[in-house]
Amino acid sequence: MVDSEQYDEPYDSVVIGAGFAGLVAARDLIEAGHSVVVLEARDRAGGRTYSTTFPGTDVVIDLGAEWFDPKRHHYVAAEVARYGAHFVEADKEGASRWFLDGQHADGDEPDGLIDLAELEQVLDRLRADIAPVVFANGFDQVNTAQLDIPFSEYLAGLDAPPAIADLLRAQSYTLTGALPEEFSALVYLREIAGFDNDPAYSFFASLARIDIGSGGLAQRVADQIAEHVRLGEPVTSVTDTTSRPDGRVRSTAMTGFGIPSRRALGLRFGRARQLTMRGLKAVGVQFIWREPTSPESGRGGSTARSSRDGSLPPRLPPC
Repeated sequence: MVDSEQYDEPYDSVVIGAGFAGLVAARDLIEAGHSVVVLEARDRAGGRTYSTTFPGTDVVIDLGAEWFDPKRHHYVAAEVARYGAHFVEADKEGASRWFLDGQHADGDEPDGLIDLAELEQVLDRLRADIAPVVFANGFDQVNTAQLDIPFSEYLAGLDAPPAIADLLRAQSYTLTGALPEEFSALVYLREIAGFDNDPAYSFFASLARIDIGSGGLAQRVADQIAEHVRLGEPVTSVTDTTSRPDGRVRSTAMTGFGIPSRRALGLRFGRARQLTMRGLKAVGVQFIWREPTSPESGRGGSTARSSRDGSLPPRLPPC
């Protein structure tokens, strides 16, 4: 999208990752008057939002981040309206088939495979754990350290019947796109907190998709700020020194992470920098990156930002 040789000056902010969150953060910073560059490892923008069409047709399909709840995903709804896209309700025709604990049954709900009274007991345990989680706080939560464990470990602690445990595994994969061993229970519980703290609603929410695809919407944001986006630029370290593996250094007063925290943990940070699972913080840093032999694969995700004095610049978009 942009010539590598254009960028020799410092920036107000560098955003790592051109996923949806990173693109929107960069756009709003640019509109607020900041100088910004977005570094994306892969050869396309969008992160885990990725849309294409069936061969030989104009039918848009999503290969990632397909479903939204327009009544609760307010920030996505605002972007849909801004770029002239529309939500399309999920097709409710046909039957649903459930596969739980080696059995299957058809119906809108899996009541043929599980005891609903037992399910309600498990959901009550979830509600108790969700109670202190504030969705708007991202992963900077208080009194939730005991929940920041692998979801597989958390699920085992619930001691749910096998069919209900399978239901929770399936639902958690729908919400996170990852296996139970790969994400924190806090991530899962925060997702449910975003559905009015109601785990039952998050199972059967009325969902919709975007007519141009979630990837199509992300691409419209990317097109708007194309001159600021650099593809094929994986970041290998974030440091407060001038040490550079290949002679290329970019400095910034603010860091934006458009990548999930589990990916940021693979970056090398200088001693003065802070990095935690609940939030990524980098102050007055420099970025060192390399020319890739092939684009890095991975999924986009949450964004965290911090400025030189720990405050945020004007109009910084919420996560």
